[in-house]
Amino acid sequence: MEAIRSAGITIGADPLAAPGVHYWQPIAERYGLNLTVANQTVDPTFRFMTVDWDGRIRMDPSSTYAMQSLIGLKDKFDIAFACDTDHDRHGIVTKSMGLLPAESLPFCLHSLPVRVTVRGGAGTQRPVRRW
Repeated sequence: MEAIRSAGITIGADPLAAPGVHYWQPIAERYGLNLTVANQTVDPTFRFMTVDWDGRIRMDPSSTYAMQSLIGLKDKFDIAFACDTDHDRHGIVTKSMGLLPAESLPFCLHSLPVRVTVRGGAGTQRPVRRW
C-alpha cells in the first residue's frame, strides 16, 4: 500500500450500486490512497446499468457492454475498477489499455510483493514471498 500511496496513483472505484460502496472511503482513508468513489448510489434495481451483449442486465465486470460506465472512467484516473454486487469479481481499466481482460487480475495480485516472516529452527527468521 505504501508503494501505491507514494506513487500518487489516482484510483477510481465504482461499486456498481452495491452496498459495498460504504467500504471504499474508509479504505482510502485508512491507507492514505488517492481513491475516489465514482458512484455512491445504492440501487437494487440496477437501472443505471448498461445492458450486456444479449440485452440483459448483468453485473459482469469483464463485459465491455456491461462495463460502459467503468470504461468511461479510464481517462479520469490512472486506474479504475468496478466490482460486481458481492464484490468478488472486478473489472479494471487503465488509461493506456482500456478494460483489462478478466484473466489479468490474478497477474496484478501476483505482482504485489507480500512478505511474511517464517520462524525456523533455533529461533532463526527469514522473509518469504507469499501470494
